[in-house]
Amino acid sequence: MPAAWFVVPASPSIVAPLRRRVLAALRAWGIRLDEETAGDVAVVVSELVTNSVIHAGGDLVTIAVHASRDRLLIEVYDASPQVPAPGVADREDTSGRGLFLVEALARCHGSSPTPRGKKAWAELNISPRPAPSGGPSEPALTAEHRRAGLARTI
Repeated sequence: MPAAWFVVPASPSIVAPLRRRVLAALRAWGIRLDEETAGDVAVVVSELVTNSVIHAGGDLVTIAVHASRDRLLIEVYDASPQVPAPGVADREDTSGRGLFLVEALARCHGSSPTPRGKKAWAELNISPRPAPSGGPSEPALTAEHRRAGLARTI
């Protein structure tokens, strides 16, 4: 099972670069995701890391990514022993929905104490496409296209 670890400063500015690094690691492992699944991975990474950066109060955040054939495990470690709890957000609020998004996108998720703080994690189903073989390739169809009946063989 391929794995990658990233130790980064606990800063909001690290969230976007970290999303890109996680998706780049998956590509380096030969895991090709459709656009929808890659978007789900990016959102889950963003929400878990953002929660850690905003609420943990430490200097560093550690992210571990483990991939199997059809699953991806994302773990975020920080120095706070307090486990995250879903917030209550009003319609107009611009924050407070992170764990709800993780719950909606992940196969399962949770958090647990560690000797140095806590770990928040989420597991996603992934359906990797084979790496390109060098021949002509077809454009990737998202699950949305398939559900809408827009995918067809010519």
